[in-house]
Amino acid sequence: MLVVEVDGPTSDLQVAVRDVDGERYVLTFDVGSLDQVEEEFDFALYASVALFSLLSLALGSWGSGRVIAPVRKLADEVRALSDHAPDASPALRGSWSNNEVGERARAFEIYLRRLQGFIERERSFSADVSHELRNPIMAMSSCLDLLLRQADPVPERQRWLLRMNRAVTRMSELVEALSCAGSRRHA
Repeated sequence: MLVVEVDGPTSDLQVAVRDVDGERYVLTFDVGSLDQVEEEFDFALYASVALFSLLSLALGSWGSGRVIAPVRKLADEVRALSDHAPDASPALRGSWSNNEVGERARAFEIYLRRLQGFIERERSFSADVSHELRNPIMAMSSCLDLLLRQADPVPERQRWLLRMNRAVTRMSELVEALSCAGSRRHA
């Protein structure tokens, strides 16, 4: 079989010639219209790919926004907790569904309550220790003041008393500094 393409001014033809049992068969086909259909198909294909790409982008953006919204809400509420007064019991305001973000929010609230309990126990401990240390330090300080006012003929004993008085003063200042630091940290 012989196939020949003929380009004409108005159309493009393909001519196929075949000899069968001494007879010649000729088939002509106008391929110009086929090229036009192919171009239209290519345009439709590219346009649909572009349209579906834009549609996928829009749906993906919308869907990811819906998925990320609870995470953003949780992050905003956690950020807002830093604005609470330290004595206020922090809590997340939102109602949380039974999904992963809800589980994280509930776990975070449990952690906040535990942390608040630790802070309260530390405050109580600091107040108790400060009170318990101030009493013996004041007693030592008073006794040392009385001993220092008495005239002692042994200069060595006088140096020991002065040294003890400086140590008691340092302990008192340290207890006061720790007490103030603890109350500033929690205020």
